[in-house]
Amino acid sequence: MSGTLKSELWKAFHNKMFLLALAAGLLMSAANILQNSATVAEMTESTLRHLQQDPERFSGEFVGLLFMLWLLIYFSLGALAFDFYWPILAALPYGWSYLKDRRSGVYDQIVTRMGKKAYFRAKYAAVFLSGGAVVGGTALFDLLVNALICPVATPSIMDLPPVANGSCLSALYFHAPWLFCLAFCGLAFLWGGVTGTLCLAVGTLPRFQVFVILFPYLLYYVWNMLYDQLRVRFEHLPLLSPLLLIQAAPDYFNPGWAVFSVMVLVALLGSVIGYWQVTRREFC
Repeated sequence: MSGTLKSELWKAFHNKMFLLALAAGLLMSAANILQNSATVAEMTESTLRHLQQDPERFSGEFVGLLFMLWLLIYFSLGALAFDFYWPILAALPYGWSYLKDRRSGVYDQIVTRMGKKAYFRAKYAAVFLSGGAVVGGTALFDLLVNALICPVATPSIMDLPPVANGSCLSALYFHAPWLFCLAFCGLAFLWGGVTGTLCLAVGTLPRFQVFVILFPYLLYYVWNMLYDQLRVRFEHLPLLSPLLLIQAAPDYFNPGWAVFSVMVLVALLGSVIGYWQVTRREFC
């Protein structure tokens, strides 16, 4: 591991903005967990006993609450906040660092010794990993803590679960729900990573760091509005909005090919345009 990469990774995971993003994500998760605790508490011991003794008599959603109330599935207050603001959580840890390096003169010092390409690779890796750690880490934290308080059972398609049959990784959900949730934690990590690197695509065009941080969110928001207009004309269009594709059980059909195709497109935007901004475009 090069000295530049080590330095960038250390700065990415040891700054106030990273801690702020992580704290915000965990706060959203905590809101979801508290609401789930109240839901579980409302179920009396007698009801839980009957559900375990005669599960066919009751809806399976009460038996497998964990896989119904997880952050990326359930529409609790905390989950809605996460679904809406996760692009900001991805950009907040280190997406602003390139602009800061340019304006402080650190960029010139580093590229003189290491070259622009080595600087970009180190910066890209640090932004990707820090953004992915916050978004994916929040999803994983919520899953593990909810597992301590929510009943667990394999979901059945007969119980009208929130994950539609045929959607992304749905086969795992109905046969190995733990693997399904862990896989979506991994997808959340990737979404956080590629979304954070979109900050590099704007380069030094904004004058203030706050606009760099907000850029991925604004891009996704506009993207989502355009997608809504397309759905008005094409009713059977699958989900193509990155703002919503992080959800494991969105309102629209999300086949695996759509999830990964949009993710690759976002990754290309961040890497190709970001590379040009960092290595070719002159600072102004």
